[in-house]
Amino acid sequence: MGIVLLAAAAQAAEIRYPTVAYLDELKLEPVDLTVEKRTPISLSRDSRSAMAYLHVGQKVRLVGWTPEMFYVDARVATGPMRGWVSAAAVAGSTQDVVAELQRRQEAKAKNRQLIAQHEVGVGMTRDEVLESIGKPERRQRLQTAQADREVWVYVTYRYQPFYLQTMDADGKLQQTVTYRRVPAGHRAVVFGGELVVAVEENVEEKAAPLVVP
Repeated sequence: MGIVLLAAAAQAAEIRYPTVAYLDELKLEPVDLTVEKRTPISLSRDSRSAMAYLHVGQKVRLVGWTPEMFYVDARVATGPMRGWVSAAAVAGSTQDVVAELQRRQEAKAKNRQLIAQHEVGVGMTRDEVLESIGKPERRQRLQTAQADREVWVYVTYRYQPFYLQTMDADGKLQQTVTYRRVPAGHRAVVFGGELVVAVEENVEEKAAPLVVP
């Protein structure tokens, strides 16, 4: 009973490692694999913390990847379990998936830099766009000859100088300047499926500074 409760608690508080490529975070479907040799399944990447053993021929689903360890969904004697197994203990059609995971991991690292700068780039997911620049002012769908597209439209802003001229106690003219954020145009973020396929900027011409006597 203790092992069952421990496994359930661990599943509820799943630990996600930043160096692991998780298929759901990268918008990829789980991959079916087959256990080739009896192997322990652990709640952490430390194989010494094994909770159960998987038998030869058993089917598991890949949900997280590193070159040495796979994070999988499996069924053990106590029920369904998600845990770590040795990559050498399972087999399946992973070559194409691994290549795609590596590509998306590299893209994810690049996107983290864009998010830190509140920018958007091709290849970002919806969640990454929301994290970087927030919710759009409006969304619309476009039908093209190639595919359907979803467009998120954002208002872009610039800071316009605002000058105020006043007289001091000695009758001398003084001028102070402040900056106001004003709409400058719009940005269209175009999605093809789950990923950004284009970012279009349309910034209007700058207006002359305002001078208030």
